[in-house]
Amino acid sequence: MSSHTGDLLTGLAGSIASAGIGTYLTGSSVFTAGQTGIGIGQLPETTDRAIAITDYGTAGDEITQAITTIAVQVLCRSNRNDRLDLASLRDSIFQLLQGMTHVNYGTCHVIQARRISSVPLGLDENDRWLQADNYYFDCNTPASAYRS
Repeated sequence: MSSHTGDLLTGLAGSIASAGIGTYLTGSSVFTAGQTGIGIGQLPETTDRAIAITDYGTAGDEITQAITTIAVQVLCRSNRNDRLDLASLRDSIFQLLQGMTHVNYGTCHVIQARRISSVPLGLDENDRWLQADNYYFDCNTPASAYRS
């Protein structure tokens, strides 16, 4: 069973991959060295450079209309010892997502997207830089018993 949030997350992963920014694999496939892995909910472990896409709640739900704002964190990790690589990765994703309008991902229609914050997280234990960018996606979702 699909969900509008799941459709949004997998749709974003697919869009980032289609733009040539990273590689999104489904199933039990394994990333190869040199790929920028895209994961849903966590950073892929087998690549240095990686992206994790995670929802973390909503920022407002309409009472009678099937409209919501879904908060999504895009966590980026750079190649080892390369802070500018992190900036390049984040900038590429920003250029793709900021101002996105009227995109359909399964049961989720993105009305508009915007970055709301960015948080540097320093280095991990393998000298890879981390930073989390947070986006709001205003979306039309499937109708329900009380929302149309």
